[in-house]
Amino acid sequence: MAQRTKSPAITVRLLREGIIESVHHVQAVVCDSRGRVLSVAGDAEHPTFI
Repeated sequence: MAQRTKSPAITVRLLREGIIESVHHVQAVVCDSRGRVLSVAGDAEHPTFI
């Protein structure tokens, strides 16, 4: 079985002409074909709508 890795949420900053226009905090989960969690960035249980 693969070992799960966890890291902080991903922060994305959108720049326009060098000035931060918006900041987004991203939760991400990578799963295998069986649905097992392999890697997490942020909160794997964070509810979201895709």
